[in-house]
Amino acid sequence: MAYATSESDAQPTKGERTRAAIVDAVTVREIGAAAGVNPGLIHHYFGSKEGLFTAVVQRSVQATDAGERLAGVPAEELGAQLVRLAEAAWGAPEQAGWMSMLRRAVAESPERLRDIGEKVSTAALVSVLPAELDHRDLRAQLAASQLAGLVLLRHVAGVGVFAQLDTEEVVALIGPTVQRYLTGELGV
Repeated sequence: MAYATSESDAQPTKGERTRAAIVDAVTVREIGAAAGVNPGLIHHYFGSKEGLFTAVVQRSVQATDAGERLAGVPAEELGAQLVRLAEAAWGAPEQAGWMSMLRRAVAESPERLRDIGEKVSTAALVSVLPAELDHRDLRAQLAASQLAGLVLLRHVAGVGVFAQLDTEEVVALIGPTVQRYLTGELGV
């Protein structure tokens, strides 16, 4: 009999596989029911629940026209404008559905969030940074990390006083940090 040598080598137990299958089935059924379609179509069109999540996030990012809106913004105003766009995209009441999906993704599939961060968020940010800046990928990832914290604490978890601030207060508090990440000295 072979034994797993580490946790990463361990195979999920039958119970763990069954639990995962039930969670996936319930989730896919709920999504299908809410959309008024057969749940099998989710797998047909998106490959998986995670694929659907990625498509929803991409649509949300595209709906804000972030790339287009930031393209004409002076470099020294990118941080504030990016926070405003994030607030408009994630704070709007019509975003409640995808925010629910984000909560599930955080709990169930953190690797999917990494993929989205790399493919959606950072790519859009890099495209609007001045070409002469060094470390453009790092700058975009640092700014995205700040915005991810904003989304998770303010809009997903609704943490305390932070969740109660108005948009301009959030812009005044977070915009300068995002700006430093985008165009300031990084010390690397």
